[in-house]
Amino acid sequence: MISVLSKRRAVSLSKLRCMAEGAERAARQRFKSTDSTDKNPPAGDSLKLVDMVFYGYHGVFPEEKTLGQRFSVDVTVYRDLRAAGASDALGDTSDYGLIYRQVKDVMEGKSYNLLETAAERIASNILDEDRAVAAVQLEIRKPSVPIPGALGASAVSIVRHQRS
Repeated sequence: MISVLSKRRAVSLSKLRCMAEGAERAARQRFKSTDSTDKNPPAGDSLKLVDMVFYGYHGVFPEEKTLGQRFSVDVTVYRDLRAAGASDALGDTSDYGLIYRQVKDVMEGKSYNLLETAAERIASNILDEDRAVAAVQLEIRKPSVPIPGALGASAVSIVRHQRS
């Protein structure tokens, strides 16, 4: 029984590696087509939501889609905060509650094979909702990684800038 499961896991890991290599090639191609300033967050003002924890069903293995697991997300939103600092008005800044709900909707909603896809959805939603946001940096951590070996988590980190 153990040898059959080990063989299945090896085949599944092989498929996972192939999928990851394909995603990596696609990401490299996207980076080639973007401006070099798009690779780093801007300097300046930011809002952060740190260690948001959600239970979701993301991953390539059937067990991940059936059983689910915890995911931890950090989001940094880059925008000018001078007006908010002067006015003390919520309308002059980004709403933490709205950002939290946007992250929650993706992480607890539709199941994705890749954390990269979930990260792209979150960044797009935040940038589309609030045009005053110059850029979004986010990291999604998956503490229970289905690979043989000891590690604290796997993580995907992206930076996306507002498009004109």
